[in-house]
Amino acid sequence: MPASWGRHVAAFAAFQLSDALACAIPLDYIRRDLDNIGCPEPVRRAIPPIKAASAAGLLLGRRWPLLGRITSVALVAYFLTAIGFHVRAKDPAWRSLPAGSLMVTSGVFAARAFRPAS
Repeated sequence: MPASWGRHVAAFAAFQLSDALACAIPLDYIRRDLDNIGCPEPVRRAIPPIKAASAAGLLLGRRWPLLGRITSVALVAYFLTAIGFHVRAKDPAWRSLPAGSLMVTSGVFAARAFRPAS
């Protein structure tokens, strides 16, 4: 993995880990958003470990690209599911932009950052 990708992946992993902590608390705005989209309690409890595991998978993917690619693809599915929750809740489209941008970021990492060494 080129060094520039490594820094981007590390930054995204740090974001995922900080978001895992914010969801574990949960911060008021996160609780309100999850209430608004009708996120069930079992899913809410699963979000922090999923995000923490994704941070670990991204960081370990710097050493093992296949793990990074699998993690990135799983994040695409995760953020696509988040967009689905927003659509189901009839949220305005702009409310899905964060999940959409993170989904695209994850897809780019899967396609570009975690290429096996040649």
